[in-house]
Amino acid sequence: MPPREIMNVADLVHRVVAKFIGTQHERDIKRIAPVLTAINALEPEMQQLSAADLKARTQQLREQVQQALGDADPGEPPF
Repeated sequence: MPPREIMNVADLVHRVVAKFIGTQHERDIKRIAPVLTAINALEPEMQQLSAADLKARTQQLREQVQQALGDADPGEPPF
């Protein structure tokens, strides 16, 4: 089989699979959509903070992240 025909079959298989489970892009969007919604919900609250309040909030978030990570290896992803 010439390489051109193999690419066409591979493309066809990719299209069929994408129809059933979606493309990687679509799956990524579906996965991060709830996180994006939660972040956007915090926007009005964050806009009301003064610069000093925002710095304090940032420090609180850093502390929360450090507690959550604990003794995790910084070179490895947390998942």
